[in-house]
Amino acid sequence: SINLFNKSLSYGKYNNSLMARATYWRGEAEYRSGRYDAARDDFEVFLGMPGASRLEEFALARYNLAYSLFNFQNYSGALTHFRGFESGAVNVKPEILADTKIRIADCYFITTNYPMAISYYDKVIEAGNTDADYAMYQKGFCLGLSNNQKGKIDIMTSLISRYPNSTYVASAIFERGRAYLVM
Repeated sequence: SINLFNKSLSYGKYNNSLMARATYWRGEAEYRSGRYDAARDDFEVFLGMPGASRLEEFALARYNLAYSLFNFQNYSGALTHFRGFESGAVNVKPEILADTKIRIADCYFITTNYPMAISYYDKVIEAGNTDADYAMYQKGFCLGLSNNQKGKIDIMTSLISRYPNSTYVASAIFERGRAYLVM
């Protein structure tokens, strides 16, 4: 598909909308191929193209750019674009918005801003989406890294009781034991 989008781009001078869409979709294909740097470049170009903001693809371009940066381990850049997407999200599927909040929390976690990570993990937990168990586990881990062992124990215990079939239960039990040891 990348070759076909490249071919389409060779005709872009005749149609700005076609050129913008081909750039966006080439970026999407590059992302799915694991070429995050090329995807990042295409999404950045797309966002700056005249008229791109009127296209339906524009709504997800920042989200996709954020994921490209996230997978490229540029967490501060990813955070900027995830936050931008979140603040401008209109008519976005709830699961995409929930995923955005998780990735914002993850970016804060990776950059060691634990209070902000906890605040975003709390938003996911409160919404009760399918990733709430992951958010609880990560929140507990943040609490432990913030020297709040009691809080870590409480959230890990809550995770175990609320989501007994979660893939995070074994790790939560282990982390709860580590928190008791620290206390």
